[in-house]
Amino acid sequence: MTTTYGILSDFHKTSPTTIDKAIRHLKDAGAQYLILNGDLTGEQNPHKIPPSYYLDYLLKAAADTNLETYVQFGSHEEFFLSEEILNAKARLYGNIINISQQQTIKKADHHLLFLPGSDVNAGGEYTFGTHLPTGTYLQTKEGLQPVTDRKQYPLCAQLIQTKQAESIFHYEDINDLKKHVTDPQKTILICHVPPLTRRPTGIDYAHFIQTHYFDFAHEKDRFDLTKHREFHKTLGVAPYDPRIIAHLQQQNIPFVPLAQNAPATIERLAKYHSQETKNPKITIAVETQDNCGNGELSDLIKQLDITKFICGHIHESSHHAHTHLGNPLEQNVFTPSLFWNASCMDAFKAGILRVDGINVAYQNIDLKR
Repeated sequence: MTTTYGILSDFHKTSPTTIDKAIRHLKDAGAQYLILNGDLTGEQNPHKIPPSYYLDYLLKAAADTNLETYVQFGSHEEFFLSEEILNAKARLYGNIINISQQQTIKKADHHLLFLPGSDVNAGGEYTFGTHLPTGTYLQTKEGLQPVTDRKQYPLCAQLIQTKQAESIFHYEDINDLKKHVTDPQKTILICHVPPLTRRPTGIDYAHFIQTHYFDFAHEKDRFDLTKHREFHKTLGVAPYDPRIIAHLQQQNIPFVPLAQNAPATIERLAKYHSQETKNPKITIAVETQDNCGNGELSDLIKQLDITKFICGHIHESSHHAHTHLGNPLEQNVFTPSLFWNASCMDAFKAGILRVDGINVAYQNIDLKR
């Protein structure tokens, strides 16, 4: 018997009217369940709806379908705001499921396993890795303090508001997935962030701004600051490229635009600007393309022998699909192996997953059609 899931993620610039259209489309296409896979607050939506109202609207739209809906957060959700709204909707509507409280959903012939959060956050406060035990933490001047009881949340909020603490975040130790995987063939792992794939057709292939640091007082001291689409708040030197300049401006990073005829290579650009400004310490931003999935997650997936994985997050790779070995896959063909970047609502892309025993089939949904 086939089970059908509708999948949505990455609501950044998405209009609420598109939310309604997408959910209606997925239900009409036969979705029996919905999965909301991170970045759900529409923080750049054209109607300037506050993230709290936007998330509330999205969850209400899902609840109104009467379809059981599994909700996990990604790289943009703030902790207090998101927890309050999701838990309130879960209490109000029996079909809204907070997967942080029920990480594994076991069906008769398959298991859904969720990993919430992101390895790189853009204002979000849900993260994962291998450096801390799973839990909620308050960042204070004295260091991290575990928050073990929800009754502590009001005090934590007050400490942050009065600047006695910096922030709060929820952390997932990805090694905890080991205790949830009882049958790898039946397991479908769902995470906002993709694993590292090392191939241009992979589900993690991205266009992003890469920054390079140079200190010409110590010329060997050169390294990449980041290979993600997040930016360090430092002086940026932008080659004459409107796309890079727009990225730096959008992130409010101070930068110095170089002349159109400035030297082309990264090293020469850095030396040129260092000589012009008499500043030996330079950061240069360049646009690049590469795989930027999570390497630790990739290693763990191989260790657990998981062959079915669904993500979002990397907008440029939405609707990319391949086997766990990287081989291409056609839509609507059942297979025991699927790695799939299922959705990006900013690009009007959603997904349908059909599950029949240990086999799955994917369908890319283009909402512009």
